[in-house]
Amino acid sequence: MFRLPAVSAKLRLLLFLLYLATIVAVSLLPLGTDSAKLRLFNNIMHAPVYAVFVLMLSGILKSVAGLNAGRRFFISAFSALAVGAAVELAQFAVANRSSSLSDLALNAAGVAAGLSIMYFRERRK
Repeated sequence: MFRLPAVSAKLRLLLFLLYLATIVAVSLLPLGTDSAKLRLFNNIMHAPVYAVFVLMLSGILKSVAGLNAGRRFFISAFSALAVGAAVELAQFAVANRSSSLSDLALNAAGVAAGLSIMYFRERRK
């Protein structure tokens, strides 16, 4: 199995915060009016982006706070869904961006995928 090299807790936290800032920044950039391909790509990326969010946050919660799997599952899922909902609400104020329940559903699908990966990784231990 492929393993990532050991990374310090501070570096993990920094990388996660950069990832979070990137999610927010990209989600709030105005889209051009004739960018159908970009909109499609944006919609496709919801699930994988939030799956990675869950996995990164879970890793931080394990290495920094030493939380058990159940607490990591809950905190990671809640945090990812809260960020997704906040971004969707913020998009109301951005020109050429729209907020939708389907985006929230795609975010939730990504969270579920991330939690599934977490579950199977924990189960293998």
